[in-house]
Amino acid sequence: MTWLSPAASSNFFLASRRIVGPRGLDLPTIACRNKHAPNLTQRFITGARPRDPLRVLFCGSDSFSQKSLDALIKEHKSNPDLIQSIDVAVRPLKPVGRGMKQLAPKGPMHILAEQHQLPLHEIDTFTGWNLPKYDLPINLIIAVSFGLFVPPRILRSAQFGGLNVHPSLLPDLRGPAPIHHALLARDTHTGVSLQTLSDKTFDAGAVLLQTPLPGIPIDPSWDVEALTQRLAVVGSEMLIQGLRKGLYIPPHVDVSRRSKSSVAVSGGFQPRHAPKLEKFDYQIQWDSWTAYDAAIRSTKLHEKPWTTAIDKKGKSQRWTMEGVEEVQDQGSNEMRAIEREFKKQQTANQKQQTVNILEFQQTLHRPPPKRTKKHSIFNSPTETTLPKSDASTTTTSSTGDPSTKTLTIRKAYFPSPKNDNTKSIIIFHNGRFLRIAKITVEGKPTRPAALVAEQYKRTVPVQQLIELAVAEEKHKNSLLSKSAATHDKGSILSGVGIVA
Repeated sequence: MTWLSPAASSNFFLASRRIVGPRGLDLPTIACRNKHAPNLTQRFITGARPRDPLRVLFCGSDSFSQKSLDALIKEHKSNPDLIQSIDVAVRPLKPVGRGMKQLAPKGPMHILAEQHQLPLHEIDTFTGWNLPKYDLPINLIIAVSFGLFVPPRILRSAQFGGLNVHPSLLPDLRGPAPIHHALLARDTHTGVSLQTLSDKTFDAGAVLLQTPLPGIPIDPSWDVEALTQRLAVVGSEMLIQGLRKGLYIPPHVDVSRRSKSSVAVSGGFQPRHAPKLEKFDYQIQWDSWTAYDAAIRSTKLHEKPWTTAIDKKGKSQRWTMEGVEEVQDQGSNEMRAIEREFKKQQTANQKQQTVNILEFQQTLHRPPPKRTKKHSIFNSPTETTLPKSDASTTTTSSTGDPSTKTLTIRKAYFPSPKNDNTKSIIIFHNGRFLRIAKITVEGKPTRPAALVAEQYKRTVPVQQLIELAVAEEKHKNSLLSKSAATHDKGSILSGVGIVA
């Protein structure tokens, strides 16, 4: 056996040590070579110490957070020196069904935690709840799509505070529904941000990592589920990258970028808020929405848009609609058939001097929120100026509540072409064709839209339709001049849409 001299042994020990900086990053190296150790490198810094292994409390609730937990578990098994243990916090299962006597099925977080035998904590509020006590305490909170605000008391109990994975380019689209609002706003790109958990409010921490601009392209065919899964994968990878780099250790450097998807304002761009979508956000705004705005809630968000229809007796009833979509493929056989039917209806109207219409009642203002929260910039309550003509009417309750102001909208419609077996209806709305497949009248079973519309249709003179269409055009132009949102500026064809 060959023995090294004392000097060579000392050099070998220093060269073989790998001392890590405070963020776990490799530090500058100093070559240490002599005839006894010609190819060894010494890495050191005075006072450096290894990082403490992470003992994580992971808080999550859905498929987006499931991806991050799955990546965290894999890293724990392959790199226990980085992640020593994982506890999982989930929301309690809610009662469902008739009589609310059964609990909802276990979600992805419950299932994943049980599969890997991780300690599971059901939390519906942090009030009175404390971190579990172990010999080695939890030192990092990770909250991903959890829905509960982690209070300062809990964050201070963890040595490294908390981290969050957020599916947007913060500070733009901060809030609980950034993916939904990105689709509603027709954003072409989005991204993911890894941020610290703020002890004051949601999504206000320091951004530690972020998707480089311009961001991740949004495929036009993606719905909310496809975009969620794409961003979930990116977010899980970003979380592990941030842990490996030790970015959770102070001091934190904010690397957030200003996305041009933010609202354009004088002097720059204003970050948008992305609150949870409420019932009002799915009520079709006939006076201001494009056909795309109405259709996307059905085709991309998989929700059911609704409106209030007025029957022949003047009674208003809620319609919940399914299969709402914008027909926009100009070269398709379907579009040519719809155009032929539309021209046929126009010819018939000119001969009969009448047209079939549906009458809707629309709420002008968002109802006051039940809890203090900033309104979304999308469909936010604004003062609406109605056209000054006898054709436009609003009604207000005796209480003076502005949320009760309504606008009556009339829309000409026709059944879809005869080769369409769905018995849907076609409404020509702001220059586009909007198809509605099924309608559920409140308190009644779901039926094909054409059958429901037949019970609600009215016949009005074409001349009246033309006069009132002028009022709609003026009203629309007034809205366009006050809003920075994109609206369809297609001409209003006579006999197509009116404001009454």
